[in-house]
Amino acid sequence: MANPEQPEAVGPGKWGRRIKNILITGLRKTLGKPVKKATGYEFQYEMYEGQGIQEIQPVRILRDKNLLNIMHSRSSSAIEVENNWDFFDNDKPKGKRQEIEDLYANSMIYLDPDTSAFEFEMYQNGINKPHDIEEIRIRNGTYRYPVPPKVKIRYPIPAMKRDWVVTISPFGYNKRDAYKDEYQKVIEKICDDAQEDALRNASDEEKEVIKSWIGGIKQAYTEVIPDLLLSYCGSGDEETTEPTLLGTYAQIEKKQYSFVKKAVESSLKIKGYYATLSQRRQFLEKQNVIYYNTFRIIQPVLYGTKDESAVVKDSLESHGWITRPNELGPGLDEYGYTLEVGYDGIVLLDKFNHVADPRHVPTQFVKDIDLLELVNYISVRHDTFRDDTRDGRFHGKTLTIMDYVQANNKSLWGLWKTRDENEITDQSEFIIDLTASWMDFKQTRIKIKPTDKNPAFDLRALKEVIGGEEKEKVPVWKHIGRKHYYQVPDESFALMDENPESHMSSRGASMYVIEKIIREMRKFDDVIKVLDGIGEQGPGFDYGPRPWKQQWGKAMIQHVFDWRRVLAEVNAPLPIEYNEEDYKKMYDIRK
Repeated sequence: MANPEQPEAVGPGKWGRRIKNILITGLRKTLGKPVKKATGYEFQYEMYEGQGIQEIQPVRILRDKNLLNIMHSRSSSAIEVENNWDFFDNDKPKGKRQEIEDLYANSMIYLDPDTSAFEFEMYQNGINKPHDIEEIRIRNGTYRYPVPPKVKIRYPIPAMKRDWVVTISPFGYNKRDAYKDEYQKVIEKICDDAQEDALRNASDEEKEVIKSWIGGIKQAYTEVIPDLLLSYCGSGDEETTEPTLLGTYAQIEKKQYSFVKKAVESSLKIKGYYATLSQRRQFLEKQNVIYYNTFRIIQPVLYGTKDESAVVKDSLESHGWITRPNELGPGLDEYGYTLEVGYDGIVLLDKFNHVADPRHVPTQFVKDIDLLELVNYISVRHDTFRDDTRDGRFHGKTLTIMDYVQANNKSLWGLWKTRDENEITDQSEFIIDLTASWMDFKQTRIKIKPTDKNPAFDLRALKEVIGGEEKEKVPVWKHIGRKHYYQVPDESFALMDENPESHMSSRGASMYVIEKIIREMRKFDDVIKVLDGIGEQGPGFDYGPRPWKQQWGKAMIQHVFDWRRVLAEVNAPLPIEYNEEDYKKMYDIRK
């Protein structure tokens, strides 16, 4: 047990450690490289009383190279992307993607509000066209009667190769009485002709019976015509029920009217989301992405509106459109998807492939991609963009953090050599033996590219050569993106070698700072103080796992060696949010 009266041990004072650190700096400049190369040992610093974090030599070097600002800005960018992504995919409250999915589920085929509103109006007032005339043959007579005119309605359905065209011919509950008088005239004519034919050879006694019998039929049919029309069309007021001779009735048009009305209310909200989403996709614009996406596509065929919604009014072919080899049709790419259009009206694929005569799309053939597709594409883009921010996995030409860790730390088994980190110019390679020789090759060389476990970090990003002279620069970076708006993240991997940038990812920069402080500070307590000070000055270190529930969109790890607490949070069981009955209600297709 320690003696409470024992005086505390007194270490080197401010000036002693200060002078020692000055000597260490001199030794590192003169003997540091040969000693490190021979032994792997590196002269280390100690903090002295009252010394500020920014005054410590390793921190000063990091600050002078702008690496602390780069680390903080990269971490902030990753957090910003997460918050932007959360706008789309947050489950509490619902993210925009879930809201739009709900609208689509309620709208069904009635996604285009203009088309749906036109159909909704027709169930109210009928079609504003002359009646169609049908004929019916009864006995020896042919009778003509009016029916509602037909109209074809085109429903643009996302992801379908062809539009859905349906023919409808509603009476319209406000216009049903116009048919009542016409049908009564037809009934009267049929009955009068039948009576005239029957009376021609009848006796006087039979004539009275015939008149009475046919008169009863005429009256019965005349009385039931309004009920028949009402039973088919229904009433415009959904709360009104009108008793009829038929008792209960189908109300076919009324049900369809009510159905379309609810769908229109949902589809009308869809338009407003385009402006909302466009404000949230700045990182997808061309200043941040090499192969960027506008999600503005070609509509190869233009249709009419309202009662001409299924009539072709114009087509891309009539404007001298050139279809490239392998493209499956006017306005389509080699996979049959509609081509994407740049903000200047030029086909993006023509730009990306550096075609000598890029095609310009007439304005009337350019439209926004379907909203549900748009919100899903943007959400997925957050994933790949965030990964590139954090670990640079889509930068195929950059160096990685392990290039610098190995350069600064001697291998115990001679697997690599220590070297000056400023002289690293090429990606590391390793040689593997082939299980079976191919031609005369028995081995292959593989370059080390960034991954989530070995993130991008490249000091070459801090330099650029201008007029043969090397100068410092502020490192910028771009995500490779995808040439086709509908492609999966694997396409970004396929294109990664087309991005020549030297990249500094948030994870790579964080790991470099952490490794340097641990390597160059002698006492572990000093390491903790320095790293805590750096972490508290910004959004923290992008280091270790980043669980969604606990840390998504929030500050990174500010205290590197506080992982015991963080892991306890990560490994804690999540509360049960829904029980079996809740899931049954959520996924009940009958409601």
